[in-house]
Amino acid sequence: MTEQSEFISELIYKANYAVTAVKIEVGAEDKPANSDIKYYISNDNGSSWQEVVLGAMTPIIGLGTSLFYKIVFSNTDNVANPKIVGPITVTYEVSG
Repeated sequence: MTEQSEFISELIYKANYAVTAVKIEVGAEDKPANSDIKYYISNDNGSSWQEVVLGAMTPIIGLGTSLFYKIVFSNTDNVANPKIVGPITVTYEVSG
């Protein structure tokens, strides 16, 4: 059975220009065996989420101006939980 927990950021960006691409970086991941960490971005107030690849500038599907990120931690053995060590940095590109 897979156990999951998630973290949703506060509003990162709100403006008149649409967010078109995002990159999420972290200091380090601590992912024991049987665990995983997935990263998502939303540019529409969290109505929809798009998975992104850690460390890669990812084009955003759809237009929106309110940027949030979500991190989902999971494990399948109920023993070892993954975690992030260090800062989380979000870089974004906007139209206009």
